[in-house]
Amino acid sequence: MHNNTSSHAIIVGMQFSDEGKGRAIDNLSKHYNTIVRYHGGPSAGATICFNNKSFIARTIPAGIINPHMLCLIDSGVIIDPIVFAEEIAECKKL
Repeated sequence: MHNNTSSHAIIVGMQFSDEGKGRAIDNLSKHYNTIVRYHGGPSAGATICFNNKSFIARTIPAGIINPHMLCLIDSGVIIDPIVFAEEIAECKKL
């Protein structure tokens, strides 16, 4: 993969929901230092398994389990405050 710090990758889904974007992002995240979720709202979620625990990323970018990753949520994302608060609480349990 790229070692150049200025390299970028964009994962864009052409369908709604379960098409594997979360898995692709999770797998590629080790090669980059930032992940940005730029649109949409809470989804059914990408299930992430880490340390024998699972976490469902509905709003938070799927690369959140990488401790060196900066995960950003852009202004184009619709935030459901209840879902987002629950997701943060579950993420902290990892």
